[in-house]
Amino acid sequence: MPRLFIGLELDDSLVQDTSHLRGGLAMARWQRDEQLHITLAFIGDVSPTMSRDIAHEMGRIRFRPFDMVLRSVGYF
Repeated sequence: MPRLFIGLELDDSLVQDTSHLRGGLAMARWQRDEQLHITLAFIGDVSPTMSRDIAHEMGRIRFRPFDMVLRSVGYF
């Protein structure tokens, strides 16, 4: 079963600007730059049919680019 979440991709400059924050946590498994994102919602395990339905609906969303200020980072 796919495990899904909804997230925002990070601009390359933001990934580079925050790279100094990675480190100092014992036992941390850091992700590759292209896997970093901002999680908006964690959906969890879904059936393949539900996964396709969610992908279809998410593909319908349209919005204009926007600016965002990053005040902190977290992990789980």
